[in-house]
Amino acid sequence: MQYLLPSFLLWFVACASNTHTPTFPQETWTTATPAEVGLDAQRLQTALDTIRAYCGEDGLSQALVVKDGYVVFAGDSTGKAHNIYSCSKSFTTTALGLLIADSKATLNTKAAMAEPLLATNYPDATLRHFATMTSGYSAAGDSRWGEPSADWSWTPYTPDAPLFAPGSAYLYWDEAMMMHGRVLTRLAGRDLHAYLDERILQPIGAGAWDWWADTTVAGLPQRNGCTGVTLNAEQLARVGWLYANDGRWADRQLLPAEWVRAATSPQVPLDLPVGPADRANVRGPGTYGYGWWTKGVAGADWALPDAPPGTAYMSGFNHNVCFVVPDLNLVVVRMGEDGNPAAGKHVAWNAFFRELLPPG
Repeated sequence: MQYLLPSFLLWFVACASNTHTPTFPQETWTTATPAEVGLDAQRLQTALDTIRAYCGEDGLSQALVVKDGYVVFAGDSTGKAHNIYSCSKSFTTTALGLLIADSKATLNTKAAMAEPLLATNYPDATLRHFATMTSGYSAAGDSRWGEPSADWSWTPYTPDAPLFAPGSAYLYWDEAMMMHGRVLTRLAGRDLHAYLDERILQPIGAGAWDWWADTTVAGLPQRNGCTGVTLNAEQLARVGWLYANDGRWADRQLLPAEWVRAATSPQVPLDLPVGPADRANVRGPGTYGYGWWTKGVAGADWALPDAPPGTAYMSGFNHNVCFVVPDLNLVVVRMGEDGNPAAGKHVAWNAFFRELLPPG
């Protein structure tokens, strides 16, 4: 009996047989044609045209597609640096991965052990809870944005009563990741920018970058854990390529592979409620990892059913994203300052992958 592989598997086998051994950029990225790295040029163009239709005025001017370590598509402004907004959350949780590797913390470490401000209202909230947006943390005061959610008040480091018991619900809440960054700064005993720069950004050749500090803690700059990382698409793609290679850069293991795989896998149970309902506009159950978004499990509201297995991405306001697809040695970065897609990034990028990959 003859067995026929599904068309997607045929395409994957064809790509795997034609790809380069993954390479790593030196001072600059090396370019290649799609065909040279086993990509269908027409499918890639159709996928790019599809995602461009979801973009604002910045289009794909700050977009990069990297396959096997080679740039196969680049916009004309990939050297433009600006805030990548909530993609910064993935930098914060990268610091957590380093702290765990350095035996300075575990996912089950109680945050209050490092930050006394949390002792009264959040004695049981762990670093895992903060990394997955399930801590229930909320700060005192109204929102600085003048809207009813009260997220990111003028006093984000002044704890208020919990919104829910840690681990009992999911809520994408900027203040929680800001407090997470504060806790990690105390655990590191270092400025998180300097910590990541030394351990990650300089070893991968990223060059100069910035991260907004909004106050100090223990005499150190307090980097904003939810936003404020400033760099360009070429630099962000290097971080993505590190994650696509399980934390390895050339011959150096900069992040534990186990951490990379865990951070980029769904960590929030599909059946966990989102709440409080009046403050929830982001649907993370079944898709949220440790500061990363993922392909998600079947039935998740924000899943990417047409993306390859293992797909994960950083996601920030103004349609800033960095996708990693380890099984295909693929990184896709899109940056801008032109608003999110009205349909939602999960809808837009699922359409991208549907066009990039053959059906079946």
